[in-house]
Amino acid sequence: FCVYVYQDKMCSDKYALYLSQGGLGLFEKDYYLSQDDMSHKVRNAYLNYLKITFINLGESERTALLHASCVLKIETFLAQKHVNLDEIRGPYESYNKLSVQDLEKLTPSVSWRVLFDNMKSPIDSVVVEQLDFVKHLDEGFKQFALEDWKCYLRFWYINSISAFLPSRFNTAQFDFYGKVVDGRQQKKPRWKFLLENEEQY
Repeated sequence: FCVYVYQDKMCSDKYALYLSQGGLGLFEKDYYLSQDDMSHKVRNAYLNYLKITFINLGESERTALLHASCVLKIETFLAQKHVNLDEIRGPYESYNKLSVQDLEKLTPSVSWRVLFDNMKSPIDSVVVEQLDFVKHLDEGFKQFALEDWKCYLRFWYINSISAFLPSRFNTAQFDFYGKVVDGRQQKKPRWKFLLENEEQY
């Protein structure tokens, strides 16, 4: 899921903590659920990228494939309740303000208060944008083992910092997201990448 702070859409002189769907490496849920040739092609390429990432972490090809399949299985589960970008509901349907206590009742598998305290967010309420997704997420914490979630988070952490790791990580990421998804054939020059990150941070 994603957590961010933004102006409260129902009280413009305050800010609110928002909770929304997330966790998909393929961005759109159709890539996970559709059975057309393009979706199969993208899924297979993504599975290969997942496998290569675990191999780059030092795993054998067999173990890497098992872990890659685990990540894809969890993401496919999450995709089932994702709302497509072109189906995002109106401002009222996506504004579900809950107390932290009610949020914990909605998803008893998640200790939200502990999470928010660790984020240094002393809040008493949160705006949930997609209620069905959050409920579905709670089912996922029960359905998948802790080791499966650790595997999933391990990939996501490496994926998020691959640009700063040895080149084999960045190359594997570009081969999928750059070539397969975006249709680009070459990475940005190193100087351009460094300049953009210098300006960002």
